[in-house]
Amino acid sequence: MVKVISFFNHKGGVGKTTTVHNIGYGLAMLGKKVLLIDADPQMNLTAAVYGLSTDAYYGNGEESLWREYNEKYTSLYSCLRQILIKEPKEVIFYNYNNSQDNSGVSFDLLRGSIEINSLDADLMGIIQNRNTITRDYFSSLGGELNKIYKNYDFVLIDQSPSAASIINAIFSLTADFVIIPSTPTFFCLQAVNNLTDIWQNWYELLSLYASTINTKGIDLKSKFLGIIIQQGKRYKGGNATHTEEWKEIVNNGIKSFTQSLLSKSVSEKEFQQVFSEDNKSKPYIIATYNNFTDKLRSICDNKGLPIVALTKEDLPTESSSDDTNKQYLKSWESIQSTNSYICESLLKLAELKV
Repeated sequence: MVKVISFFNHKGGVGKTTTVHNIGYGLAMLGKKVLLIDADPQMNLTAAVYGLSTDAYYGNGEESLWREYNEKYTSLYSCLRQILIKEPKEVIFYNYNNSQDNSGVSFDLLRGSIEINSLDADLMGIIQNRNTITRDYFSSLGGELNKIYKNYDFVLIDQSPSAASIINAIFSLTADFVIIPSTPTFFCLQAVNNLTDIWQNWYELLSLYASTINTKGIDLKSKFLGIIIQQGKRYKGGNATHTEEWKEIVNNGIKSFTQSLLSKSVSEKEFQQVFSEDNKSKPYIIATYNNFTDKLRSICDNKGLPIVALTKEDLPTESSSDDTNKQYLKSWESIQSTNSYICESLLKLAELKV
C-alpha cells in the first residue's frame, strides 16, 4: 500500500528539498515506485530533478529546457486547478530515468509552479464560504489525489515554509506521515516550537471539511513521524550549537508537540519499531546527515544530481592534501550510509501497521 509522506518546516533553508530528493532517489534505487511532488512555488525540487546545470537551460532561448519541460509536463497548480473547475485532464509526469546517470534509477515528478500561490488564495476563499459545494470540492480533491497516489509505493511531498498556506495544510494533514527536516540552529529550534500552533490552526480550518461516517470530505489522517537533521555539525560555532546538544534541546519541544497532537503522532514505541536501537535514547530524531562541503555541493549542482547519486569517481581527487581528499570521501560515505538507513527504515514503516 502506498505511503504518502510530507516534508514541512516553518523555517526555510533547512534542507527540505535536498532531503526529499535524496530519499526519493534512494527509495527508487531500492526498486520502489516513487512520486515526488513539488508543492513549493520556488520550484527548487523541480529544478533539481530536471538536473539543469547551466544558465542557458533556464533562459528564454532555444536551449531553454526549463521552459520546454514546464510546457510539456503537468504542474501541481494545473492538477489542483482542474479539480477546482471540474475539468479533469491527463496528468503528465516528468520521469527521471537513466538518461541522466547510469544507475537505472527511475521515478516521477509532479512539477512545481509559481502559480501555486494564487491557488492558495482561491482555496482560502472556498474555505471561508462553507457550504455543500465546498465540501464536495474537498471530497473530490482527496479522491483525485488518491487516484494519483495509488500507482506508487511512496509519494514524497516537498512543501514551502509557509504556515499560512492552505495547500501546505492539506498535504500535511492528509499525508500518512509528516517529517520535519531541520538544521541544528536556534532559529530552527524556534520554528519547531511553533509547530503545535501551526497544526492546531490547520486542523481548525480543515476539520469543517473532514470526512465522517455520514459525510464525504477530506481525510485528515496524518501522523507526525520525526525529524531529519541536515547539515549536522560536530563542532561549536556561529549560531549552531553542537548537533548532539541540539538534539537534546529539540526533543523537549518535539515531545510537547507530539503530546498535544495525541493520536496525530506516532508513539515512541511505534517510532522505535521502525528506527534502529541507536535512536532509542532520542525518539523522533530519525537521522542526521552530516554537513557536506561546498565542493561536493558544487559537484552536485554541476552534474544536476543529488549527492546520493554521485559515485566515488565523481569526488575531488586533485587536492594538494590527501587528508582533504579523504575528508570528501568520508563525507560522501556518511551521507550515503544515512540515506540508505532512512530509506530502509521507511520500507519497514510501509510493512508495519503504524
